[in-house]
Amino acid sequence: MLGRRVCGEINISAGPRAAPGLRFLPAWTEDALCAADGIGPSSAIRRYAEYITLPLENLHIVPDGVSDEQAVFVEPLAAACEILEQVDVKEIPEAAVLGDGKLTQLIARVLRTAIPRVVMYGKHKQS
Repeated sequence: MLGRRVCGEINISAGPRAAPGLRFLPAWTEDALCAADGIGPSSAIRRYAEYITLPLENLHIVPDGVSDEQAVFVEPLAAACEILEQVDVKEIPEAAVLGDGKLTQLIARVLRTAIPRVVMYGKHKQS
């Protein structure tokens, strides 16, 4: 995978396989990352990218036809799609999504594929 564009799964197994491939910022750093559950959305990811590694099994090669602008949505979209695996929505006629941030908008769009009516409540009029 060296030299290839990749997307990384941020949820890291707590098992012994994950330990050798991980390096995290010191706990005293303002934007310190927690290795217990994974890497959360943070400006630290961008600012300190050279300090962060992931196990190979967490990396997926980005196909040449997928732009960088599209590839950055792979992980958050996967997280949004996981909701449909966690909640049985077959009998739910409508849902309310609280918030209108970027991830919440992805979640609303994914829910809309399975639920007839999805309403978002947030602070931005144009969301």
